[in-house]
Amino acid sequence: MHPAAFHPAVPAQTWEFPVDDGRVVVRPDLPCLFYINSTAYLIWQAYRESGSHEYAANILVERFGISPETAAKDVTSTVDVWARAGLLGPTQSAVSPRWTGRHGEASAIAYCSIQGTTFLLLTDSPEMIAEVLPRLDGIQVGACTPDVTIAVWAAADDLFAIVVGDECVAFVRGVGEARAVLFQELVRRAGSGREWLALLHAGACGIDGRCVLFPASSYSGKSTLAAALMASGFTLYGDDFIGVEAGSLQIPAMPFAIAVRHGSWDVLRSWIPEIESYTGIARLGERLKFVPATQGHKAGAGEAVAIVFSEWVAGADISLKTLSTADVIARLNASGFWIEHDRDSIGAFLAWLERLPKFALRYGDLANAVAHVRAIAATGIEPRFTNLEPIREEEFKTQ
Repeated sequence: MHPAAFHPAVPAQTWEFPVDDGRVVVRPDLPCLFYINSTAYLIWQAYRESGSHEYAANILVERFGISPETAAKDVTSTVDVWARAGLLGPTQSAVSPRWTGRHGEASAIAYCSIQGTTFLLLTDSPEMIAEVLPRLDGIQVGACTPDVTIAVWAAADDLFAIVVGDECVAFVRGVGEARAVLFQELVRRAGSGREWLALLHAGACGIDGRCVLFPASSYSGKSTLAAALMASGFTLYGDDFIGVEAGSLQIPAMPFAIAVRHGSWDVLRSWIPEIESYTGIARLGERLKFVPATQGHKAGAGEAVAIVFSEWVAGADISLKTLSTADVIARLNASGFWIEHDRDSIGAFLAWLERLPKFALRYGDLANAVAHVRAIAATGIEPRFTNLEPIREEEFKTQ
């Protein structure tokens, strides 16, 4: 005898957005995007109407002529994925450690200026100074009355509190995560009165104000490609975090120095002969050097003309594949992004993604990759000398 199927509750309210051949479904009480393809959307509609596995399975049987057993398995596995991802059932808040408010003696990391906003960065951690200071090369300013003060305070068990003014905005584990949140806050608060539609863990390089965005996970070669593009005449609009302005959809320059891992130094020497002279640090068994932004300090904001998910693979031939909006949502989940969580903002963000050309670039030769990106930046479309192969990811996707 089979156990009864679990029937988790459908949220009382959801927002839905047509994307490709499916829907992006959003819970107002949960800051996530869920992509559902066309087949899964049939299950979603039936399950939302009835709350019944059996009813949804019958819909699949009628539509596709599959066996009741197969339909029941498909519905159960799909609903289970939704429940585990958080689309169904009550929201669950993780219990996080809290900062006590105590910290050590403050040291100034630097004063810096980004998009006309001056920041004072403080910490009580020598590790944070070593991690952050080299990335501020070129944007540091003299001591002044800052517009914004951000502190990173060390606590026990490798925890760090990121405090903006008097507000603790995050309490995270590890120097790397603390640095990431700090730079997100620098981007978020740069430019007086600026409102953001989205923040992306991405690089951005452009020519004549036409930006190509490079969202990517760590170890994808994103920073190496950004350094080579900058050396070949591109303006660096950002390497780690970028913002998309609400309304204008422009990409203001956030010209932090590019952190390049030791494995890329040899290939970059022909592009950046002076790389050996740049500041370096050792962290978690890795050696990094920081390539200063060249023209980014003078750049204002650029227009995004394409999104390219880059991946370096040793010895690989160049490959450029078109991506759907659903593909991009899935990939952004891996690289990281934030959207203002309201219906209008999410709709505007998805509409922006749908308008942009979207590619996955796989390469083994850096010069070839630079040539492809230059062609994309110039035209906003795929280079003619590349054989494009559309790819689809039909499975259920979440952000």
